[in-house]
Amino acid sequence: MSSEKPQWSYNEFLAYLLLYAANADFNINDEERKLLLSGLNTYDYNNISKAFDKSNDYERLQVIESFRDSYYPDDHSKEKLLNDLKKIFLADEEYNSVERAVFMGLRKVLL
Repeated sequence: MSSEKPQWSYNEFLAYLLLYAANADFNINDEERKLLLSGLNTYDYNNISKAFDKSNDYERLQVIESFRDSYYPDDHSKEKLLNDLKKIFLADEEYNSVERAVFMGLRKVLL
């Protein structure tokens, strides 16, 4: 992944973040995929997926962190983002210890 910050809309960034969260248990199920696609068209989702697949975990977290000032500068927007994250973790009605740990890590990055 390039060291430049991607030029993504909020929905594209959110899809990337949710993809990171959905991938926490290394399995993206149908419910999670539907939620990921809800804010994007298939073309944009495929581009986000390619960017995600080309990067390692450290690079993914760097991308997520790089959007802090753009898409979640205040407490209200951070809470909205965390609530969106919770939705993806709960999409399959299971919230296991791996997902909890990833959520807590993302919470630290986002706050």
